[in-house]
Amino acid sequence: MSLKQELQIWSNALDAFDVQDFNLSVSLFQEISDSSKILFNLGLIHATIGSHAEAVEYFDQAVSLDQYLAVAYFQEGVSNFLLGRYEVARRDFDDAFVYMRSNLTIDYEQLGLKFRLYSCEVLFNRGLASIYMGLQEQGMTDLQAALQEKQTDEHSVIDEAIADRGDGYTVFSIPVGILFRPSANKLKNLETKNYLGQAKLIAATDARDAFTGFSGTNPPPPLTNPQRSESDPSEGGGLSRSKTSAARLESSGDGVARPLRRRPTVEEMGGQPIDRVANWARMNTGAPPPLQQQQQGSSGTISRESSASERGGGGGGMSRARMAMAQQRQGGLMRQGAGARGGRVEMGDGAEEFEGMTMFMGEREMSKVRVKLRYQGDTRGMSITPDLAHQDFVERVRIKFASEFDLPMKYRDSDGALVSIIDADDWESAMDQAREAAQGRAEGKLEIMLAES
Repeated sequence: MSLKQELQIWSNALDAFDVQDFNLSVSLFQEISDSSKILFNLGLIHATIGSHAEAVEYFDQAVSLDQYLAVAYFQEGVSNFLLGRYEVARRDFDDAFVYMRSNLTIDYEQLGLKFRLYSCEVLFNRGLASIYMGLQEQGMTDLQAALQEKQTDEHSVIDEAIADRGDGYTVFSIPVGILFRPSANKLKNLETKNYLGQAKLIAATDARDAFTGFSGTNPPPPLTNPQRSESDPSEGGGLSRSKTSAARLESSGDGVARPLRRRPTVEEMGGQPIDRVANWARMNTGAPPPLQQQQQGSSGTISRESSASERGGGGGGMSRARMAMAQQRQGGLMRQGAGARGGRVEMGDGAEEFEGMTMFMGEREMSKVRVKLRYQGDTRGMSITPDLAHQDFVERVRIKFASEFDLPMKYRDSDGALVSIIDADDWESAMDQAREAAQGRAEGKLEIMLAES
């Protein structure tokens, strides 16, 4: 399935969800459920309609594809808490807190989810799960820790829960209606655009031309040229050809006029055109006959004999001049491609490949870069565009690894050396390395090593 088709199905599923057609939305999302974002959306939809058992299964699949997706652990814990599985819910909240990596908050809006996950909410939910398990002191410890990390006015409920020792309170959760959504720019490009517009008839001199379609099969109207007189070119103001004059006769030295010499016609020669080289080649073998060329100069007539190398040599063979003319008629000189494999031929500047033959049409501009990120023994992947700014890439990496600080980066160049990425110039050099690795393809590759800040 192409990216455009996947985005279209994603958009249709979101439209169905927005009008509360949850069955259609789930059915559409299941067609593209091969990413953690879509699986997370399926879990949220089932949680919205109260099917928390099915929601837990989708959240489990989401974290299996992206183990650092802290918000999926968080929401899975909410569903388990509402199912009365307090011990399992407490483990889910504990995993969410671990993958927050000591950050007070993680903003997922850049990834398409308009939601901020706060560490105080994770601690509060874990404390409530402990209290409902009967671990009163352990739960109150988590509530006190959540009190120290409050971020917004909505978190004032933590003070009230501590005063009531968690009795009668429920967990924080993602609000209803929040799902992962593609960016507006991607959806805008899905629309088909007519750059040529619609043809419009402005004027027609004939009723038969009153249409805007293709008229290639219609016969043209007959030409109506006025008759012109050859005898009087002045009438009607038209053009007339000049009168035919007698052919000039050549005169010999004795004063007797001789008829003008002309080349014999094909019929006069027996119906076959004259080709002296071909006739001689059929009757002789070996080297071709010497070619006598007459050149009239100021000092008299000079006769020279062209060598066999000038004519290409070999009896009956095609001369280099004829070969060059034949190649020009075929549309360009063919040259054997350097390093080509099995019948690979370059023709001009072009490129097309047919059954063992490749004609080069030029390189494509790199439009996507696949980045391989290595950090603490873990390898992650990311797809970016070559025009992504350096600071935006640093922010995306920080969010992907849930790091509170920017992670130092190094990329591996073509010599195998590690080069640090500190500013925009270093980032541009890294993109040049990706273009070099692309070798004219639309997709480049880049390997980046991350370290603790």
